[in-house]
Amino acid sequence: MTDASQKLPIAIDYTSRDFYSLRQDMITRVKANIPAWLGNDPADFGMTLIEAFAYMGDIANYYIDRVANESFISTATQRSSLLKYAKERGYTVAGYRSSTTVLSFGNSKGSSLTLPAGTVVYADVVYNDEIKRIKFSTDASITIPAGRTVSSNLSLCNATQGYDIATVKTTEDAGGVNVLKVATTTGEANQTYTLNDNSVIDSSLKVYIKDGTTFVKWTEVEDLSLYGKNDRVFTKYLDENDYYVIVFGDGISGAIPIYGNGLYAAYNLGDGVYGNLVEKTISTTTSPLAYVPGYSDVSSFTPYITVTNKDEAIGGAHPESNASIRDNASKLSAGFQRAVTLSDYERLSFLAANLGKAKAYSLDYSSVSVFVAPKRDSGYTQSSNLNTTDLYPGWASDNTTITTEMQTLVSSVYSALSDYTQIGVTTTVSPVYYSPLEIVYTFTPSIGYSTSDVQTAIEDRLLNVFSYQNAAIAGYISKDMLIKEMNSVTGVTSSSVTTLKITGGSDSASLTGNQGEVFVVSKAKLTGSVTTTGRTLLSGLSATVSTGTVSISPTFAGSTLAYTFTAVGTGSGSVTISITPTCSDSSATITVGGSVTTSTVAVTLSISLGLNTTSVVVTNPTTGIKTTYGITIVRSA
Repeated sequence: MTDASQKLPIAIDYTSRDFYSLRQDMITRVKANIPAWLGNDPADFGMTLIEAFAYMGDIANYYIDRVANESFISTATQRSSLLKYAKERGYTVAGYRSSTTVLSFGNSKGSSLTLPAGTVVYADVVYNDEIKRIKFSTDASITIPAGRTVSSNLSLCNATQGYDIATVKTTEDAGGVNVLKVATTTGEANQTYTLNDNSVIDSSLKVYIKDGTTFVKWTEVEDLSLYGKNDRVFTKYLDENDYYVIVFGDGISGAIPIYGNGLYAAYNLGDGVYGNLVEKTISTTTSPLAYVPGYSDVSSFTPYITVTNKDEAIGGAHPESNASIRDNASKLSAGFQRAVTLSDYERLSFLAANLGKAKAYSLDYSSVSVFVAPKRDSGYTQSSNLNTTDLYPGWASDNTTITTEMQTLVSSVYSALSDYTQIGVTTTVSPVYYSPLEIVYTFTPSIGYSTSDVQTAIEDRLLNVFSYQNAAIAGYISKDMLIKEMNSVTGVTSSSVTTLKITGGSDSASLTGNQGEVFVVSKAKLTGSVTTTGRTLLSGLSATVSTGTVSISPTFAGSTLAYTFTAVGTGSGSVTISITPTCSDSSATITVGGSVTTSTVAVTLSISLGLNTTSVVVTNPTTGIKTTYGITIVRSA
């Protein structure tokens, strides 16, 4: 009689999701029904079928997991998914943003010359072994007197990185605006059109509909649902490839462009973060004019005009990164459609484009102050040659005046909050202000580590941890926090901070920011030195070989604890090397390769062809602390 338990089906293990687990489950299942089948012969056709099913199951489960990940903003990895979440929450993803600078012009001609607004100058800059032509357009017309020199800084004009699409493509004139045809309208509801360029500066786009011979400008809005059926409005968003998509209404929320009309756009193209340049990057020795509005070529200007960027160009940025979208869009998930608490004001501020930080304060129920700062992505670091001048985002490089970027941001945040602020509450939006910090520190490198390499690693660590991205409005910083980060660097035995202060202030164990204040840690204001407390260091180290010559690398310094001696021309016979340590403390104990010696007395060691290693150990007579110099000897015939 068959045992009833044998009739029970084998339970399916739904946690088996990879090839090997699925393969083993199916083998077990078949063997339960066909006991004589062993399931261990790779030539068995049954095994081939099982492994084919396991392979397909592995792939299916992989895609199931990926779909699950893309269903949540915290785990989504695809840009298209994050853009959809941002759109659902009403968050505006920042596109390309332009840097700004001040140009100084010269004119060697015997008469004055006038350059119209929109004149394009350029600089050829090398990034990652690639030459990029970075173009700037003048914001206003400028007349340069005869004999004016660039160095006089008397003919100045503000300029914005980027250039009108008309300078590189054939356009039409829409009442003084150069416009490029994008498409012919279809007359359908919710028409969408993608621009042909993916480096469009996000604040420069203007849209026109051509009806016959007349160009009619349509207005960009954030939300079509707030407008009526006859309102000529459109909205836009970035797709996953950083192309802008233009969206029109459905005849209920926003008008529908009628069938057969021409859709035209005017916009500027930019280079984002590449437009952040140090002063005088634009050449003063040539005439880097690329385009003068109203002229077919620039030959009538190039013999006479010289130009350079008097100030650094700052504020340029690439489209917002996935990490930034994930962080900022999620802030809008709570408190949406209302501004009651201070947290609501901070979250709703992110409805404005290009916002990186927001902090709200209130003294009473009837007034709220919000301090704001522009966005800088995770790629923004002081170790990058692209951003060394942009220490105070939204402020000029001298930290004295706010930029157009900050002015626009303040206005945008105020506009975003006005729709959600309760009646009777006054909202004020203000720019943050920056306080540069001066930090003086000491460190003791671990044995065998280069002092300069360790110091570089320390400063990279501090600049990363206390970067603009990680700095809070009205934040907190202390010597203990700095020491903790320095001690976490590989190659650091100990460290200390002797000075922490705001430039012009006094030393403090910790600093807490005031309302609207952001602390700035910059490479220029980090001062480090090596401490050797309790150690005795060598003052010199040299070597000679019995045959050939020997060199030392790097150049000796008492605090550098690793060296390479390279011996050449030694032949193939027996060769010795004599290592001579020098120490100013005559009571210190010195060993070379384990042999005790004294200052200026050489120890001779045999060396073979190829790689040899040894060490020099100096023991402090008072503390007993040993300092070891690691030595690698490379011998070649």
